[in-house]
Amino acid sequence: MTLLSILTLPLIRVHINTIFYSVILSTYNIIIPLVVQAMVSFEKHPDEGDKQQSLYINIALFRWINTVVVTDLTTPFLAKLGVETFDMMNSVNALLISEMVYSPILKFLDIGGIIQRHYHAPRAKTQELMHDNFHGGYYSMAERYTDFTKVLLLCIFYSPYYPIIFFFGVGI
Repeated sequence: MTLLSILTLPLIRVHINTIFYSVILSTYNIIIPLVVQAMVSFEKHPDEGDKQQSLYINIALFRWINTVVVTDLTTPFLAKLGVETFDMMNSVNALLISEMVYSPILKFLDIGGIIQRHYHAPRAKTQELMHDNFHGGYYSMAERYTDFTKVLLLCIFYSPYYPIIFFFGVGI
């Protein structure tokens, strides 16, 4: 997943649009926990706390690399503080706006839950199988903490270039 983002995100940011770049990056950050949960399901953990710790470490590394490191490494030095649409400050600004708007909307919509309730539930063979489709969404502490630390690292890393970023970070 990280290799995919390293290959695609710079091309999207420079050749297409910074808004599209930030939406794709936010989408990667939403998909990453699903991939990591599948990876962690193969590991043996004695209790839920160890499983959440493993999830946190893996998700945090993927999100930090995607959000901060890839954006910084793929930006040429002379394009850090420019006013062009592909410069880093415009990319970071679009990323923060995407994290404020796009990510919460996708989490609020709960597309997987809507599909379960409105597609799979009416097609269930028994009443018990139908009721299984009406459970609430999965809540992971590891995912919530990595959302927070991702924004915190983004703010701290880019604060020398963009001091007002802390105000955007508080808004997220």
